[in-house]
This record gives sequence, structure tokens and C-alpha cells, in this order.
Amino acid sequence: MRFSAGERNGSGFASDISARGLFLQCNLLPAHGAEIELAINDTTRGKLRCVGRVVRLKTTHRSAVVINPGGFGVELASASEGYYALVAALTEEDAKGRASGAL
Repeated sequence: MRFSAGERNGSGFASDISARGLFLQCNLLPAHGAEIELAINDTTRGKLRCVGRVVRLKTTHRSAVVINPGGFGVELASASEGYYALVAALTEEDAKGRASGAL
């Protein structure tokens, strides 16, 4: 996933994805409260765009960054329909995994 917050541009790995927001694991942290644009390239749905605000920062000591990356939480203000379809698909996949005992 790629992001831009003013002059800062970067990429990272999304986790804790929901319809209201997500956490992006990365080493480049925007300022708390910064408006942010996110772009996700999904092989099924194409390019997904979201706009939100940084509501949480997680810093990690440089000696632990490989095993415990930092990152930031984003509260979404708007997102494409494709993003919500992705969240629904991930939620359904997670529920099936839990029901089968795979997770």
C-alpha cells in the first residue's frame, strides 16, 4: 500500500483493516493528525483509494524494527467502493477460517 501525507510519500503493509480504518506498518511516519491519501493495488478490484487522518503512531526502537515494525493508524473519511468490497471479502474469509478452526 502506498500513502502520501503532504510532502511525505511512502509504502507499507496494511493490517487491522476495517471499514472505518486500518493500521499501516512502515518506518516512515507522518505527523499525528495529518490528512493522508492511501492507494491499494488489488489484483481483483484494481486501484483502491482512501482518504483519512492519522490517529495513532507506533514507534519502534531501531534495534527491533525488523521484528516489530512501527506504523500508524488511519481513521478513514472516505474510500472507494472497491475498498469496502475488499474489507467484506477479508471479513468473510476470516470468518470461514475461524469456523473451520484454521486460525
